[in-house]
Amino acid sequence: MKAGIMHGRVAIKWSDGYSFDGTYKNGERERGILRNPNGDVYEGDFKDNYYDGYGIYKFAKGGVYEGEWKKGAYEGKGIYKFPDGGIYDGEWKKGIYEGKGIFKYADGR
Repeated sequence: MKAGIMHGRVAIKWSDGYSFDGTYKNGERERGILRNPNGDVYEGDFKDNYYDGYGIYKFAKGGVYEGEWKKGAYEGKGIYKFPDGGIYDGEWKKGIYEGKGIFKYADGR
């Protein structure tokens, strides 16, 4: 704590099932691992309590995104590995693949 707000290394679990293990700066998450009650896990950077910077999001039901984030959405360069084995490697904007990239289907096409 610093001046009554979270600051520094933190390991916390909330009553709604979320947990965070990482660092806070001036009351906001900075970098760490956030787990939600569904079993999804995000590990990476935060800004203004959004996923922001570089991070990896692993979905409990399969699928992984690794790359750049902005205000909680995939933004910039990143790779999404679909549960069926397909992969999109390229540019993202506001959570949607947009721009240059390569989409490879699970069957190799």
